[in-house]
This record gives sequence, C-alpha cells and structure tokens, in this order.
Amino acid sequence: MFGADFYHQSLRRYITIFGTLFNEILITREDSNSATLKSLTVPIAYGPMQKFLARLDGDPNLDHQVAMSLPRLSFEITNIVYDPERRLTSPVRNTKTSSANNAILITQYVPAPYNIDFSLTVMAKYAEDGTKIVEQILPYFKPEWTSSVKLVDTMNEYFDIPTILTSVSNDEVYEGDFSTRRAILWKATSLVQ
Repeated sequence: MFGADFYHQSLRRYITIFGTLFNEILITREDSNSATLKSLTVPIAYGPMQKFLARLDGDPNLDHQVAMSLPRLSFEITNIVYDPERRLTSPVRNTKTSSANNAILITQYVPAPYNIDFSLTVMAKYAEDGTKIVEQILPYFKPEWTSSVKLVDTMNEYFDIPTILTSVSNDEVYEGDFSTRRAILWKATSLVQ
C-alpha cells in the first residue's frame, strides 16, 4: 500500500537513547563511620516492572541462583501518541548529497511527530538504595534532558531529542505477612519527543 520496504530502526534508537541515560548509575553502601563497604553498578533492563516483581515473588529470599539482584532499573514503552502541534507540512523533505557521489541526492520526508511515553522503575531492597538512585536522576531533568542523536544513518543528520520527566512516584509493596519480602519501587514517567 505505501510502497517500498524500509526499516531505519528509529523506534529501537529511541529505546536505546532512553536506556542509555540511566545505564551508569552507581551507588555505595557505607558503614556507620562513612567508610565505603561496597560500590554497586545498578543494572538496567528493558521490560515491565511486573515481570521483575513476579521473579521476586517466585523466590522471595533470592537465595537460589539468581538472574536478578536488587537494586535494579527497568523501563518500558507505555504509549506512543501523535503530536499534531509539532507537525510540519507533508511535502517537506530533508535532502543531502551522497558522500560517495555528489551527483546522487538522498531525500527523506520530515519525520512524523510522535511522543513516546516511557516508564522507568527503580526497584530496591533497601529504601536508602532507592533514594540514592533517584537522587542521581532528578537533578538532570529540569524538567527535560536533550540528547543529540543520528536517527537515520544514510542522512547523517543529528536531531535534538528531548526527554521530559513528567512525574515521579514512590510505592512500597507489602503483601503477605511480616516474613514476606517487601519491594520498594520508584516510578518515573517520561515523554520522549
């Protein structure tokens, strides 16, 4: 219906942009004299929070060989919505000459303006770990962080992609008796334009 087949991995790049923002978070655990006992790199994975919580429910003490440890981050796309306010007229194209041959003109229609909503979840065993992670994220968003990204390799053009932090909430999940493990969750929702 629409013509030639193409795949520029644009959505994949947006997911990578978002995940890369949070992939080098470090926390330390200290003793009562403020001496560092342990330094941890917080792992991040694409996937829904419920998947990771189900893993915790299946092994509440995390005493089996683990594929997951806390603290950790997870993120996922929650919504994709067209944004008519950023729309440009349809026939507008980006053009450039080929680097191999100046006689060849490469064109691309201006991208459609979609907003991609992401949810980032911080899961921690200890409340202090959760707040350490959140405190390393919040100062960078006022309320946005802008990344410059090449979205289509053949065009070799960079676009500024803002990631806007829209909300942050805290939830402590207590289900069952006192011996059942609790989950401390921080959830941030962001909009990528």
